[in-house]
Amino acid sequence: MQVVERFLNLRLDHYGLIDFDGIERLVAAVGGVTIEGPETFSHMGMTFTAGTQALDREEALVYARYRYGPDGDFGRTRRQQQIMRALIAELSGKGVARATNDLMPTMREHSRIDLNPAELIDLATQCRGVCTDETLDGTTDTFSDPLIELDLSYMIMGEAGVPDKVARHNGE
Repeated sequence: MQVVERFLNLRLDHYGLIDFDGIERLVAAVGGVTIEGPETFSHMGMTFTAGTQALDREEALVYARYRYGPDGDFGRTRRQQQIMRALIAELSGKGVARATNDLMPTMREHSRIDLNPAELIDLATQCRGVCTDETLDGTTDTFSDPLIELDLSYMIMGEAGVPDKVARHNGE
């Protein structure tokens, strides 16, 4: 959070982290999600086609984990965000308070968030339908991480355009 706050000169109010088991369980709890796939690809014996498709818990997890396309880890991040937006959309048709209470055991077990249940319900109510997919521009590269001994994708960016995007995000 500190790195992002310093780079964007913006204070982040909250954070949330959910593991893959949590995504799978939340998708199951809402009865599946519907996404708009931008491209066709196959992964782990499943094929995902371009266009609208309904995903069950296993399909959503495999979709969210795929990182082998031309956009690597960044595509994977976009797919994970897409699944989270689809979960929010599924919840928006239900009572937010009831759905949040039903999902809290899974959330407690598979996520870290700095909000209590009442704050989470309030935020979900305020932000329903407001999720954006704003991104920053830059170039990508892959570097070997000696600590975990894996190649990781990084975004390399300058500060050009960042203040304008932050101002738009803040409604200025």
